[in-house]
Amino acid sequence: MEIKQLKFRYVKNFTNLFKITSLFIFLAVFVSLKSQSVSSMVIDNPIGNIQKFNHVDHSVTLPDNFNIKFDIKRLKNLQPEQEARDNTYYYPDTVVVYSVSDNPIRYTYYYSEEGYRQMTILKKLTNEVWVNHSFEMFTYDSVGNPLVVEMKLWQNNSWVNSNKVINTYTTNHNVLTSTSVNWDGTVWVNSEKSTFTYNESGKAVAFLKENWIDTTWINELYDLYTYDDFGNLISGIRQIWESDTWSNDQQYSYTYDANNNMLTGIIQSWEADTWVNAYGETYSYNASNLPVEYTVQLWVDNSWLNYSKYGYTYNEFNFVVSAIGQLWIDNLWVNNERAQFTQNFYGGVQSALVEHWQIDNWMNYSLSTYSHDDFGNTLSATQYFWDGETWVINQDSLLEISYYYNLYSEYFTGYLAEASYVSIITDISGLEKLSFLNFSSFPNPTSGRMTLRINGVDNTKAEIYLYDLTGNKVLDLYNGLLTKGENTISVDVSSLPAGLYIVKLSTGTIHKYLKIIILNN
Repeated sequence: MEIKQLKFRYVKNFTNLFKITSLFIFLAVFVSLKSQSVSSMVIDNPIGNIQKFNHVDHSVTLPDNFNIKFDIKRLKNLQPEQEARDNTYYYPDTVVVYSVSDNPIRYTYYYSEEGYRQMTILKKLTNEVWVNHSFEMFTYDSVGNPLVVEMKLWQNNSWVNSNKVINTYTTNHNVLTSTSVNWDGTVWVNSEKSTFTYNESGKAVAFLKENWIDTTWINELYDLYTYDDFGNLISGIRQIWESDTWSNDQQYSYTYDANNNMLTGIIQSWEADTWVNAYGETYSYNASNLPVEYTVQLWVDNSWLNYSKYGYTYNEFNFVVSAIGQLWIDNLWVNNERAQFTQNFYGGVQSALVEHWQIDNWMNYSLSTYSHDDFGNTLSATQYFWDGETWVINQDSLLEISYYYNLYSEYFTGYLAEASYVSIITDISGLEKLSFLNFSSFPNPTSGRMTLRINGVDNTKAEIYLYDLTGNKVLDLYNGLLTKGENTISVDVSSLPAGLYIVKLSTGTIHKYLKIIILNN
């Protein structure tokens, strides 16, 4: 499975639209630091939320600080991992991937009662028989942090060791070290190690990567990060190990607006004992704090020159519906690529049409189509390309399988992926794990007023808030005692603009979330 490909910044399902340079990859790593949630329930570190990584992407060799995939959920200050609908979660059971360049591959997943992924078995269809290929096995500590991810390969009719990742954690459940080891046929041999340092807020302030050479750890690179009072990453510096000493390599700096949206980012390289500009980007946002324009500039002959520009449009629910990429040619912005999207109720993409600008016209390039069940789980993902006359299947591409109301995603390379799912009901014993049997709203979609229904198993104090999709709190809905049995709360939302919102119910120990759609003019 190929997962080492970044998703385009801020825009979901944009992998096929734009090519990302190596400098942009470095910038994206640091942006991901800036954009993570500060919730104590979610690990805040450079490699993203790996506490629940088995629910997000089973194939990641964690942690890999330089292959972070971007997902719009990580750029919103929400914690979907804590969401529960009647305490039932939906996870992939099997995924079958069809490829132009390889035999069909089937992934089968196994979970614990708590919903942690315990094993993934990969088989290839060979002579109409599914034959073992590889499997991954996961072990966790008592709070669900992945301790070991181990891979084995099927060789000569038996499973043999291949590689594994061993993680250690701080007392705050941030990754402290992550060590990759390989099997040499007899013993496990160290390969590379990542070590992280954090500040009091749980933000990563240093990252060290080492490689095992001969019988010792040898430095490779070292990153240092600084933040403002709001937890936004404002600078970073990368050093590389050369001739037994640390040498400057690249430097990063960022600015933000009053809503903590990134406004500018600059990358500088170390040349002739001084920092020299290399790459810059600027952003602008709409009233909903969603990016509407993103411009890239390159430093050439001691001045900034335009390179590319991307613009985004959204529907009334703040789902992106189109994006246009332009290049700076002969002092003019010239169309280059365009994407148009349709989404389902939960924001899952149903179709993504990509076009290229050729001879003053938009010409078809690729088309991705998706089908979903009633719970937002992707049932199929298909990739087509335009041959000049019709849509054909003639090459592979990155396919996204999203699930559980479009909250989680996994990625596969092929032209068709088909998925089935298993529902897992979490443990509902004890008030600490479950304070409410049901939490719902009606009508949904709504306009004017809505009613929240909370069915409690005991008396408990609760707070209920309404957030927009940027993570900003827009309304305080309730702060008080909820009694055992059914509680109803009527809320006036007539003053809010149309769009998708999140209702958060919190008791201090547990949190629940609802998505609602407001249809006001």
